[in-house]
Amino acid sequence: MLKLIIKDFSIQKKTIKRYLISALFLSVFFWFTDMRQMAFSMAMFPLIYGFMNGALYEDEKSNTLRLLASLPIKKEIIVYARYTSVALVTVGSAIIFMILNCFVLVKLLPPGDNSLDGSIFVIITVLLVFMVLVSFYLPMAFKMGYIKAAGINRFVMLGLFGAFTALISVLGGLKKDGTVPDEMTKVLELLEKSGPVAVIGIFGLIVLLAYLASMKLSVKFFKSRNLF
Repeated sequence: MLKLIIKDFSIQKKTIKRYLISALFLSVFFWFTDMRQMAFSMAMFPLIYGFMNGALYEDEKSNTLRLLASLPIKKEIIVYARYTSVALVTVGSAIIFMILNCFVLVKLLPPGDNSLDGSIFVIITVLLVFMVLVSFYLPMAFKMGYIKAAGINRFVMLGLFGAFTALISVLGGLKKDGTVPDEMTKVLELLEKSGPVAVIGIFGLIVLLAYLASMKLSVKFFKSRNLF
């Protein structure tokens, strides 16, 4: 499995610069649009998705999956290796951007500017959301291949973007009479009482279970997939 994980990293040499440039662009964009708390978290997107899509694409283009399936390698090992490599990139990206957030760009802020307060929690939250998307995407890729899965995932991403925009509108919006909806008030009060650490901890546990369930589902799909 270790060799398969190394393979996923080695095939990214030609495209890693493109991922880093995209991440830098997103960081600068959010930084200068007064959304500094999102600058580092959204920069993880091209790294995580770029790595994952790059590995999936290369396997399809080079018929690597067919070659691996013809070797005396259990199909679940192929799946476990892909999930492990994606997890390593995800966690590694989060650690790097949290370090940058804490020790580099914070120093560029003027004294008294607390616009990055809580940005670590923003990074972790966005990271967990990415993991949910990955948990949905990878089983499709192992079932129907990269091209079909990527096409479906684009529509999913657009739908989630619309839902996220609508949620922001709800959170920032008011009723016609100028009051916050009662349901939203109750949710916000519950989150405030629980504290961000507890909320993210519970969310993280749910995401971890979803990721493991996704991996098991991918194994099932991949074993039943006809590659020849």
